[in-house]
Amino acid sequence: MTISIFSDIKDLVKFAFCLKILFMFKFLKSTFFTKRRFKRINASLNAKFKIICGKNPKKTSSTINSITKNISLNGLSLETSLVQIDGLHISHDSSMMTKNKLDIEIELPNKNDKDEILDVIHILGRVTWYDKKTNYQYFPFEVGIDILEISDEDFLKLKTFI
Repeated sequence: MTISIFSDIKDLVKFAFCLKILFMFKFLKSTFFTKRRFKRINASLNAKFKIICGKNPKKTSSTINSITKNISLNGLSLETSLVQIDGLHISHDSSMMTKNKLDIEIELPNKNDKDEILDVIHILGRVTWYDKKTNYQYFPFEVGIDILEISDEDFLKLKTFI
């Protein structure tokens, strides 16, 4: 005796059609409905940042060294050793109601000679997420950042680099 999940050929055809629709939807979603508007590249670039208080922009942290993990024209991911500097958290103020900002400086190397710094760009960003990594060598935190402000000149430098 053979057991079949499909009572007849029509059920099998319906099932195959549903699978086809499902795969088409997954393809469309991954191809056309991504959140990213710009190409993102993996790049380990030297960076520095300081935290700007969201409530009082005159209050800033000291500068800390970090490294980029990836970068695009509208965002980047940084690896850092700290998420709180001089009493300021990278993401929010003490009430957790106001978002802090990051003043970021990134060194763009010469593509032909990675040891030669070609340009330095300045970005004002806001943290969208952060996470503590379990396996790390130097920087235990990874931070996702949206670019809020970048000068036209620095935008062109970044676009050329990417």
